[in-house]
Amino acid sequence: MFVKKIGLLTAIVAALLPALAKAQEADTALRRIQQNRAVTIGFRESAQPFAYLNENRQASGYSIDVCKRIAQEIGGKLNIPDIAIRYVPVTPQTRIPLIANGTVDIECGTTVNSLARQEQVDFSYAVALAEGRPLVKKTSGIQDLPDLNGKIVALAAGTTAERYVRAALDRSKINVRVLQVRDNAEGLLAVASQRADAFVNDAVLLGGALRTAQNKDDFAVVGEPLSFEQVAFMVGKNNSGLLTIINGTIARLLASGDLQKLYDQWIAPYGVPIEGEVGTLFKIEAIAE
Repeated sequence: MFVKKIGLLTAIVAALLPALAKAQEADTALRRIQQNRAVTIGFRESAQPFAYLNENRQASGYSIDVCKRIAQEIGGKLNIPDIAIRYVPVTPQTRIPLIANGTVDIECGTTVNSLARQEQVDFSYAVALAEGRPLVKKTSGIQDLPDLNGKIVALAAGTTAERYVRAALDRSKINVRVLQVRDNAEGLLAVASQRADAFVNDAVLLGGALRTAQNKDDFAVVGEPLSFEQVAFMVGKNNSGLLTIINGTIARLLASGDLQKLYDQWIAPYGVPIEGEVGTLFKIEAIAE
């Protein structure tokens, strides 16, 4: 009987070991922040108005301002009143690996929450909505998806646009040639230089790319939305403590109206076509204390 009990206890301990190991791995980001007395934020250098380098070469934008509030809240929770913020540039190709390997604590940019990405990282509450649309030259004659048949379409590597554009094209039996580009600036340049007939991405990001472009009046964002997605902040897997602080900060900013003010300051001037839906999203996420 004693031997049987020992065997049962051994089996129970063996079954619990993976869970215990995961518990030990949990919240490594908060421990790292505590040790460094700093939050490391990953950001995009050219994703205006969400995250970009301003004229003083400083990280700026809607996502950056929200994450500054989050950093302050983390400092309060960890009793680090002078908590520092370190900024690490990321690209669509590097943002998930840099979160996963611990180089970056929070990615504050334009990343869309998707089921595929949730297998590698975790996401905060949404802070904006995104709609994918084509950017074209006004003289191209392209007004909507069917007009892209036989054309060259630029897509940024590592973005969800690769998935939803191909799906929309397949559904409509439209044939295009895809040109992969690194980012919004390269996508705009491809259209401007006629290497591509259209560049598809989030309409707000396209507006941001056009804001500083030469001959911006030569271009237009056209067509029905090809996607409807949530923009959120990324953290590493098994960091529930950090994610709770991030989501709590977002919910409080929503309840106070401060997030709406930041949204109106940064995003609304770009002619967001989904303003009503954003208002509904913000009401839902303003969770009570």
